[in-house]
Amino acid sequence: MIKLDNKGQVLVLFVCLLPIILLISILVIDITNIYGEREKLDGINKMAISYALDNLNSDNLKQEVNDLILLNDKEIGEILINIEGNTVEIYLEKYEVAYLASSINIKAFQVVSHYKGIIDNTDKKIIRRR
Repeated sequence: MIKLDNKGQVLVLFVCLLPIILLISILVIDITNIYGEREKLDGINKMAISYALDNLNSDNLKQEVNDLILLNDKEIGEILINIEGNTVEIYLEKYEVAYLASSINIKAFQVVSHYKGIIDNTDKKIIRRR
């Protein structure tokens, strides 16, 4: 009876599974980067709205808020600021490049942050996601 040599079986399985493991790892990194970028935009947005609500009487408030946003992240593509009375609404949009997506011809993912802040009758600041 001939005895077969079983050496190398694990190596073959590892080589077959390695591309799948790498793709999943890159996907996790991409999703984490996009989520982190969204959290960063949300933080910038909340800070800008808080600043705007504290300085509603400023003559050039829209420009000040715009400069504050760009000071924190120069790569934001679109900034929309709406100030009416005691209400401030800010929309931020940015495109984030992803490693895995770029390999399948998707250039970037859109990351959006949209918040509205208001000062109520008790002079309390309320900031909510839109």
